[in-house]
Amino acid sequence: MTSIARQSRLKTILRVWEWSFRNRPMDDAHAGGIVITSVWSRHTKLIVAIATVLVGLSILFAARGVLASFIWAIVIAYLFSPLVSLAKRRVGIPRPILVLVLYAAGINAIFWTVWLVSPPLAGELGDLAQSIPRLEGWVEEQITGTDTIDVAGQTINVNDAIQTLADPISALARDVSARLVELAFGIIEAFVKVLLALVAAFYLLLAGPRLIRRLLGLVPDQYRAEVESVVGRVDDVLSAFVRGELLLVLIMGTATYIGLSILGIPFALVIAVVTGFLELIPIFGPIVASIPPILLALFGSNTYGWPGWVAALVVAGMYTVLRHIEDYVVIPNVVGRIINIHPFVALFALFAGATIWGIGGMILALPVSAMGRVILSYVYRKLVA
Repeated sequence: MTSIARQSRLKTILRVWEWSFRNRPMDDAHAGGIVITSVWSRHTKLIVAIATVLVGLSILFAARGVLASFIWAIVIAYLFSPLVSLAKRRVGIPRPILVLVLYAAGINAIFWTVWLVSPPLAGELGDLAQSIPRLEGWVEEQITGTDTIDVAGQTINVNDAIQTLADPISALARDVSARLVELAFGIIEAFVKVLLALVAAFYLLLAGPRLIRRLLGLVPDQYRAEVESVVGRVDDVLSAFVRGELLLVLIMGTATYIGLSILGIPFALVIAVVTGFLELIPIFGPIVASIPPILLALFGSNTYGWPGWVAALVVAGMYTVLRHIEDYVVIPNVVGRIINIHPFVALFALFAGATIWGIGGMILALPVSAMGRVILSYVYRKLVA
């Protein structure tokens, strides 16, 4: 091969190389490797868009049994993606390794938490289980002090009344025993769904911010700035909500344990753990969490030998004070008014979420409502512009 021929071939290769990597806009006719030779009319675009949305909703409805796992995967990835991104910037370790380290650290944290908390927690649960058989005598002593009571001239045997109430519970226990196989399959199904959520979250964490950039890249240039501002506002709202909820759980759980331990209320650790998690359910969670310790204080013993009604008032006062600290100190300073949901809307969202998805729906009701408020505000501005 002559020198001129070699130079000509080299120039051709370089031109092809330059063309392949040239920083130029994508040709609309060959976007994504698909050849576009014609443009749909506005009417056709509308029909196809509506049909696509309907098909997508149909698929989601048909797959609603596993949809919860992927929703929780999105929640997990959203919570931990900033941590992985920060570690990647500071340390420079590849993102897959950081995600694996995060999972390993999470498993270790759960293991050691269970290891440290399970002995006292198991002790309190054991005491609680031993106290259940004494419930009948305890009720008689606290309420009547006798085996019979007179109501409207009629003598009622307390043991017979308790036995009447216990019959449906025994029937329920027999029914549960008969469905042990179904219960076992339910436990396996729940485990599979949790595992599916963790695996899906793993892949979302691997994608990280790149996935958001790709989704935003699908938006036409003239709308991209607006969409990015809406997405940023939604991220601000959700970040504030997550910070507030985590802090509320920590404050209420710790303060409840300290307060109940000082008062000598039994099962303080169990109640504190339950109280912390019930903080995730707005409005109703704190109310439900306060009922067991108040009843235990009313009918049980305490460190200072107070009458039951005094101890119950003190426990109720403690929960009230903690609730006010939460409402007037924690929420304004951590969440502030960035969520800004009217109580009427919040109440509707909670019941709607519970109807659609049970406890999980109640937990996600407020953040979803906050996202909806941001999006509806954007839509309103576009409509009146």
